[in-house]
Amino acid sequence: MAKPLSITLETVTPVWTGGADGKADRLHATGIMGSLRWWYEALVRGVGGRVCNAGKPCIYAEKERYQGLCDVCRIFGATGWTRRFKLIVENGDLHSEQPSASTIDPKSGMLVFTLPEGSKWYLPAEPLVGSFTLSIVPTLPLKVTKLLSKGEEPEYLDASVIGALVQFIADRASLGAKPQLGLGIVSLRKRLSTQPLYQHLEQLISLHEKNRDSRPFNEYDELPSLHNMFFASIKVEQATELETFSLKYHMRHLDGPFGERNLRHRIMGYVPQRGERENREGAKILMSFPYDNTIRLWGWIPRRDNASPTRNDILDDIWAFLGKEYDEGSVPFWVDFASSTGSGKAVLAHFKKYLLEEAK
Repeated sequence: MAKPLSITLETVTPVWTGGADGKADRLHATGIMGSLRWWYEALVRGVGGRVCNAGKPCIYAEKERYQGLCDVCRIFGATGWTRRFKLIVENGDLHSEQPSASTIDPKSGMLVFTLPEGSKWYLPAEPLVGSFTLSIVPTLPLKVTKLLSKGEEPEYLDASVIGALVQFIADRASLGAKPQLGLGIVSLRKRLSTQPLYQHLEQLISLHEKNRDSRPFNEYDELPSLHNMFFASIKVEQATELETFSLKYHMRHLDGPFGERNLRHRIMGYVPQRGERENREGAKILMSFPYDNTIRLWGWIPRRDNASPTRNDILDDIWAFLGKEYDEGSVPFWVDFASSTGSGKAVLAHFKKYLLEEAK
């Protein structure tokens, strides 16, 4: 039996996973698992790995190459193939707390964040703050015994790979749902090494290079993938949660990259009004609530090399906007993958150099 791993986390900004009724009564394992899979998919896409899509999910097939499983489903499960680890969430001392910059809407009872410009953002209920524990217990797929030779020991997933993934998310992104509302920044009570995650991705690259079936980057240009992502942090002084929504509002109304309505909706997100025929768009640029005089930014810009503005144009304009809005010295951290996509190894090297270290 492989050794399980227990991780205690503390909220830095409130967290949210929500249940069937839309209330954040506790952290739900499915919500945490969703974050882990989302980020694992983005990392695997970015290094040239194999990731299935929602329209054609993986189905276990013993006689097919890789048993019919992509790199993500091999870890997170698919039809006929169980997930390689169990995730147990213990809610610890988590409790509901209303963000200080929010008010309660008298009609809906929802929390509302309102800017002086009149823009509003809604949260169904109070998010959670406090500490909680994740236990990662390696398991074996039900079909794995058919793949083993007589007397061969089963190979369990190393729980430290998932632990390292949690540490990366804590350093650079957010855990749980509603990151577009500033939620989900967490810290680990005891820091874990991210080296197992790097080594795991390195092994994936080697496997696909050996089999000559690495995926080309343009296959994932429209999806969240490490090769089209950026990460940043901004220093702010005495900021409340409204600073996050103000930043979101002013970035959304930039004349340069988002002058075109469709592009603005595609990148910054859009909720159709009643009677409109547009589809709902999730935000691709995400921002945390302020913490320790910092706002964390991250996201992905789909490649637009044959369109204007290009992805690089958009990133340049965002960088210039942040430098103007907060002054250049207030953006101490900025990493994007615009020039590091020659190969999966190049992306992984960039990832290791700039992201697999403790966030400042």
